[in-house]
Amino acid sequence: MKLSGQGKLELGLVKNVAARWQSLGVPQSDHNWFGFVKDMKVSYRKYRIEVKEKVTHDTIYLQLASLNNSHMIVPPGQHIHIKQILEGMEITRSYTPVTNFSGLNENGRRLEFLIKIYKDGAVTPVIDQLNKGDEMEISDYTGDFTTEKLETSTIYLLAAGTGITPMMSILPEISSSTKIYLLNFNKTSQDVMWKQRLEHFFAKRENSCQFINIYSEENMSSEKSEYTGRISKDLLTKIVTSQNDPRLACICGPKGFVSTAERLLKDDFKFSSDQIHLFQG
Repeated sequence: MKLSGQGKLELGLVKNVAARWQSLGVPQSDHNWFGFVKDMKVSYRKYRIEVKEKVTHDTIYLQLASLNNSHMIVPPGQHIHIKQILEGMEITRSYTPVTNFSGLNENGRRLEFLIKIYKDGAVTPVIDQLNKGDEMEISDYTGDFTTEKLETSTIYLLAAGTGITPMMSILPEISSSTKIYLLNFNKTSQDVMWKQRLEHFFAKRENSCQFINIYSEENMSSEKSEYTGRISKDLLTKIVTSQNDPRLACICGPKGFVSTAERLLKDDFKFSSDQIHLFQG
């Protein structure tokens, strides 16, 4: 492979077998696409379940390996769609891989997910029935998050339930000089995903960084916390400071949680729209 003087890229192909080529392969879908990536039709590729483990009473961990030598490195903060066929209908749901946080490095050949199983959900009960060796259809990644947003002095990460997964994907990308406050909202301590891994991550950071678990049903929790209840101005006042320094807030969780968190940060803590990123599938 070399660059010519005209700026063209030249590829040299070497035959493994000295025989006439019958074809040059099969073109991928949209191989002649000319336009913005965001406008391309979402395509899917097959993955096989390599590991399936229970993480909490209603959350599973999946490690998937790509088939057909497919490689896909999902950038931090981006999500993918998992497709299932139910009663002849195609249904998709978006999930954020946690591969970046776990440190699994296989050049894009594997993906890792933490998926909460909803008994009355459309897709997750089907996923829960899958086992090691079963195949799944995974889309190309999508999303509008860029790591340039992390170049600030203070970052507040507000997550509820499985909203923790995009936070996990961006945590390793945050500079060691940046203050991080991860506010992790759950019903009880039994609902916290990868709690020990998160504690280990923050233990290696400076004292200015905090991993704060907030429980809405403390009486059901075996772990006491000075921060309890649902998201509110009074609760955030204990953690979020009013300041003019560069700062960013990332929010992910159920729609009600996201809209409330965004409103509070704007109305009571004077965050601008540019200082808030909403992770939405």
